[in-house]
Parts: sequence; C-alpha cells; structure tokens
Amino acid sequence: MPTTVTNDITMAYDIYGEGTPLLLIHGGVISRTEWQPQIEEFAKHYQVITWDLRGHGETSYTNVPYSVALFASDLVVLLDTLGIEQVICCGHSLGGMVAQELAIRYPDRIRCLILAETSYGTSSTWWEALQTVMARWTFRLMSVKDMARLSAQQIGKWNPEVGPYLEREMIRHANNKTNYLNIWEAVLTFDSRTRIQHITCPTLILIGEHYRQTHTQAHKMQQRIPNAKLIVVPNAGHMINWDNTAFFNQVVLAFCKQCD
Repeated sequence: MPTTVTNDITMAYDIYGEGTPLLLIHGGVISRTEWQPQIEEFAKHYQVITWDLRGHGETSYTNVPYSVALFASDLVVLLDTLGIEQVICCGHSLGGMVAQELAIRYPDRIRCLILAETSYGTSSTWWEALQTVMARWTFRLMSVKDMARLSAQQIGKWNPEVGPYLEREMIRHANNKTNYLNIWEAVLTFDSRTRIQHITCPTLILIGEHYRQTHTQAHKMQQRIPNAKLIVVPNAGHMINWDNTAFFNQVVLAFCKQCD
C-alpha cells in the first residue's frame, strides 16, 4: 500500500495495471476496498487507481469540517504528486459527488465521467431539505454501530455479501464519531444542482434497478449534463458494482473504450 503526505494528510492509494488512468472513488464511510470486484478486470485494460478519501480507510483524518470540495482538492494534489494529468473518473455514491466536483472545478483533469448511484445534493426540494435535517439528527443521536447495522441491512438486500462488508467497514469507521459525523456532513451539505450543466466531458450515469432513492435525481442529471447517458443496472440496489458485477463491469469498460 503506497502512501503520500499531501494537503495536510497521509493518503493511501493503490495502482494496478497499465494504460490510460482510470480513477475509482469509493462511497462514504467505507474505503477503496469497495472496488475489489472491479480491479482485476479493469486492470487488464487500464491503469487503475484506487484511494481512500480523507477520514476513510487508511487515509488519515483531520478535525477540520469535511466537504466534497475538500475531498476533490485532496485528489487533485494526489494526481499532481503521481504526475497524472488526466483520468477517466468513476465515482460511487459520495465518490460520485467528488467526481462531479472534480469535473466542474477541474475539467481539464477529467477525460470522461462515470457517476454510479449518486446525486447532485440532498436538499433540492422542501421534502429533501426536511429529510436532510432528520438525517443529520439521526446520525447524531443513534449509536454509530446501530446506524452501521441499519445501513448494511437496507443496502445489502440484493447481495448477501454486501451487508457484512458494509457493516465491517462502517463499524471500523465508528471508532472516531467526530470523523464519522464529518463525513456525513460533507454528504448532507453537497449541492451541485445549479452547476452540473458545466460538466462538459462525456458522462455515464448508472443507477440500480431496485434503489429508487436515486432515480429522480439521476434522470434530472442526465437532462442537465450535456452528452450524458443513463443506464439502469438490472437486479441491483445501491451497491451496483457488487450487486451485478458482470453487468457493471461490462458497461463501464464499454464506456471507457469510447473515451480512449
């Protein structure tokens, strides 16, 4: 596991294979291990880069408030350190928010974009704003372990391997509740809905057939992002890269080939 000290933190990352750089950004409160079902296949065709976001996995945490913009700036520093000018970028959930931020703020660094089971924000309507407030208090009042188990049960419905993986990862991050809450605050405060039209690179949006929570925003994202294509991953929930690995890998690689 290589590490590099940049942007006031020690960042953990891995690189596999050779070719055009393909950056994979994991979801919230888990780690780069999320991409285990993809690495072997993707590394046959691309230089695959996985990394742990600030406060996640083996990357260090800080006491400053987190934001998606901060995560994106961390990543740009990492790419600069590695001497990588441009990447194909694939982000899942929170990682998809970071990918959007990268494409908006640093368009020259993104060759093309894959947004998997993500959103442009959590407070775009009064109902979503109310849900955000409720979520913020839920995260603060529930024990982290109970929240981890609940999340694992809900998201792991469609694959028996997902629930145990998510529970392990989330409880692992529960050792520092301040860090845990900082991660979720970054999710809850993200908002790109008035900016996503500035994404100019080819974009693929992926949603799981059974995870309805992301569907409405995904269709709006497709309408607002020029050159965006949307595909529904069948027999999949939120963890689409685990729930239907073969289909996910196939459509991502096909899209990446078009970007080369």
